[in-house]
Amino acid sequence: MNNCVFRNAIVADTTGLLPLIAQLGYPTDELSLKKRLEFFITTDSYGAAVAQFNQEIVSFIAWSGSKLFISDKPRVRIEGLLVDERFRGQKIGECLITFFEKSVSAHGPVLIELTSGARRAQDGAHRFYHKFGYHNEGATQKVYLRKEF
Repeated sequence: MNNCVFRNAIVADTTGLLPLIAQLGYPTDELSLKKRLEFFITTDSYGAAVAQFNQEIVSFIAWSGSKLFISDKPRVRIEGLLVDERFRGQKIGECLITFFEKSVSAHGPVLIELTSGARRAQDGAHRFYHKFGYHNEGATQKVYLRKEF
């Protein structure tokens, strides 16, 4: 999409991100999202970026970084990525993930990980990630386990 701008997120993007977070399946209120966004954009090894079309936020990606015990490469985890359902199929997600990958790899090699829920397979998310070289096969295949307290 020619008129799309890809940039690092700012706190003023909070209102525009609310409907996208809801589309992702995690509705929240503006104050909670603002606090999370502030943390992500002001804390080392964390970040968020948006795609903006005609002054409207139409996509976002957020990530967190950490050191690994089993590797010298730092891990960057995609915490969320979504293109507004009204704008899918226009290569916005491709441009945003390319923007993200260039940003996080600018300082050296990294290992990028993400979790994509089974329910996202039907909307093409898994095919999208495979197209960019993300996989969960062979000796590095993983099972995502979770426990909440």
